Amino acid sequence: MEIRHVRTFLAVAEHRTVLGAAAALDLAPSSVSQQIRVLERDLGVQLYHRSSSGMRLTDAGLVLAAQGPEFLDRWARLGRSVTAAATTAPLRVASTEHMVATQIPGILREFGNRVPGSTVAVDTLSDPTRVVDAVASGSADVGLVLDMHDDAADRWLLPATQRTDVCYADLVPVTTAIAMASGHSLARHKRLTIADLVGEHILSGPRRCATHLGIEDMLPEPMESMPSLVVAFSWAANGLGVVMAPKFAIGRTSAAGQLVAVDLDIAPHTSWIRMVWSPERPVVGDFRDLLYAASVGVNGGGEVAQPGEIAAAS
Repeated sequence: MEIRHVRTFLAVAEHRTVLGAAAALDLAPSSVSQQIRVLERDLGVQLYHRSSSGMRLTDAGLVLAAQGPEFLDRWARLGRSVTAAATTAPLRVASTEHMVATQIPGILREFGNRVPGSTVAVDTLSDPTRVVDAVASGSADVGLVLDMHDDAADRWLLPATQRTDVCYADLVPVTTAIAMASGHSLARHKRLTIADLVGEHILSGPRRCATHLGIEDMLPEPMESMPSLVVAFSWAANGLGVVMAPKFAIGRTSAAGQLVAVDLDIAPHTSWIRMVWSPERPVVGDFRDLLYAASVGVNGGGEVAQPGEIAAAS
C-alpha cells in the first residue's frame, strides 16, 4: 500500500467520482482508476461499489475513508521528524525572562513530542520590543511576547507589535493579578478591581511592558518600577507594596512562598501571550507543529486564587 494510492482513494471519496478526483489531483482519470485498483489488490478488499451513477464506498472503504486522513497525518509528521533530525541549525526562540522561565518549557516539550530530535536555542532578551526586533532582523526565528489589547478601541498597545513586517498568533489570554504579602488586607479578596488599589503602593517590573501602557493611566496611584519583577515580588513579600503582574509570573521567585495572588479586573483591556514570526524566513521543522506546540504549551495563569492561599504559577 503506497501513500499516493491512499491520497487518491481519499480524493475519490471526497469528490464521489473518478473525474472529480482526477481534476483535483491533476491526474488522468485512467491513472486514478488504476491506483484505486492497485490499492484494492494490495489490501485484498473491494473499496468501492462501481456503477454508472458513480462510486459508492463499501464497508471496507468506509473504514479507510474514516482513518485514512489520520494515517496520512502521522506519515507526514514522521517525514518532518526525520528531516528535522538531519538539520543541524536549531530553531531560534526569543522571549523575555519570565516568559522563558514559565512558558518556553511547555512549548519545547510539546514541540519535541511532535518533532522528535529537533534542537532549539533559546535567547532571553530584556523586553518585548527587543524580542520583536530579533524576529524581524532574523536573529530569532520565533518570539513570544506579552501584549495588551484595548478591547474598546480594538487595538494592541505594545508599539513593537504594531509593525507590519512580522506576523502574530494570539495564543492564550493572560490573567493579571495583584501579589501581596499574606497578611495584607487585600489578600482576603477573591477578586480585585482598579478601585480597590486606592492608597496602595503599587510595584511593577521595568517600564517596558504592555501592562504599563494599558493600565498605568487607569490606576489611582502611580506605579513604582522595580529593576525586575524578582525585586518587586521581594518588596511585596516584605510588606513594602503590592505587585501588579501576569499571574503566571507570580510564584516563580524566591519570595513565592510569602505571596498571595488575587485576580485583577482590568476591563476594558485584556492581556495575551502572542507568538511572533517573520513570513520571510522559514523555521526549522514544520510551522504547524510549532504553532500547535505554542498553543498547547503556554499557560495564561487563569486559575483563581482563593484568599489566604499561596498562588503558584502553573
